[in-house]
Amino acid sequence: MTVPVWTIECPIDASLGRIASRTGIARQAGQLVCAHGAYLLPWMLAWWLVGAASLGGHLDRGWLTAWTLLLATLVPLRMAALWVQAKLAVGAGAALKERLLVGALRVDPDRVSGDEAGALLGRAIEADAVESLALTGGFSAVVAVLELVAAAVAIGAGYSLWATLPLVVWCGGAAFFVDRG
Repeated sequence: MTVPVWTIECPIDASLGRIASRTGIARQAGQLVCAHGAYLLPWMLAWWLVGAASLGGHLDRGWLTAWTLLLATLVPLRMAALWVQAKLAVGAGAALKERLLVGALRVDPDRVSGDEAGALLGRAIEADAVESLALTGGFSAVVAVLELVAAAVAIGAGYSLWATLPLVVWCGGAAFFVDRG
């Protein structure tokens, strides 16, 4: 009977960047950015189409059909973006668990020998919470930045580049206060 064996391929002191490159997380993060960008492009184009047609006074069946077709393309593009995000979540979760395992193996046994079961369970629950928040917060941050860039492009294309200034100032102020918090 064969026994499965797992190995930790990176050394203990490997950086997160090295782990990310070994597991392909960096490539999958690029795919996530591209997939979400591919989703945002027809979304913005569909609303530009309706806005231009209605404000131009020539809204007819052809414009509405084009708008409907653009909206129909959003479904498979969103599914693709969610699929890439799920693949990235699994890979990043595995890398994070591996990193936590390496850290747990480095802990001095004498330090935790006096801890009770509740303290050890609390550490395990906290590690799970850190993984969950890191992954969901990271994806939300990437998507939010992409949507802010898309909003700036839409505002700049619709009015002028100066019209994006309040958005840039607001985002800069929010980043400043979040960093200080």
